[in-house]
Amino acid sequence: MALVTRGSVDDFAAEPAMERLPVARQRRASALNVGDFRDFRTLEATTELLQPLPLRFTVAPETRGLALKSLKLKKGFDGLLGGIFNRAKKVYFVAWAWDYSGQPVNTYPGKGISADRCLIRIKAGDIREFIGAGTVLLPARTVNSGISVRLQLWQSKADVRQFGKTMAQIAKTIQDSDLNRLLTAAALVTGGTTATIALAKDAGTELAGLIGQILQTTTDDFVDYFDGSYPASEPWAPPDDRSTGFASEIVLRKFS
Repeated sequence: MALVTRGSVDDFAAEPAMERLPVARQRRASALNVGDFRDFRTLEATTELLQPLPLRFTVAPETRGLALKSLKLKKGFDGLLGGIFNRAKKVYFVAWAWDYSGQPVNTYPGKGISADRCLIRIKAGDIREFIGAGTVLLPARTVNSGISVRLQLWQSKADVRQFGKTMAQIAKTIQDSDLNRLLTAAALVTGGTTATIALAKDAGTELAGLIGQILQTTTDDFVDYFDGSYPASEPWAPPDDRSTGFASEIVLRKFS
């Protein structure tokens, strides 16, 4: 379960694809004003007689991307994890983000990235700013329905030679995940339904658990876990989005 949550995938924007319903179900849906529903929550709550309800995902009016602008470890970070106070720690983050356009889940850091590029030396109370627009978690692109982003922060204690292998294993787990398969299915003309969305939400939760299990096999310490949802129907502003967890604070930058 995420320690820090921003928004909900239930608020992601979609509308019923009434033309894909049989005539009798179209009449029933019209009688219930289902054509006015505009988010996953209300669409999934429609009568069972209409389920699974075919969907048309709302497209954001501009391209959208997300980057990690800065990371701060709280003053109590040393006390939470133990060890020597005021000594710089090596931390890293693993992030994955997606929308419902049919593109695969975007992963950071992915395979083939060296530990030197990913491990961040930082003391409790310090802020690490990432250069430029920040470390990109989702490149700017046309977004359907909304953006989901998950970010786990860990303190590294394992042998750095193992780091690349672990990241490659995570990247492959995401690539082969049910979530990736369902996102592809949801983007098909006949694939986007309330049932597909429900399965995708479950698959997203399952994937987070699988990644956590991989990292727990190392000697690294878990720090924080952020789960963010950004519906396509929301304005893409302000540019910076700050979230505070038990041990850290992150700032995400929205860009187009």
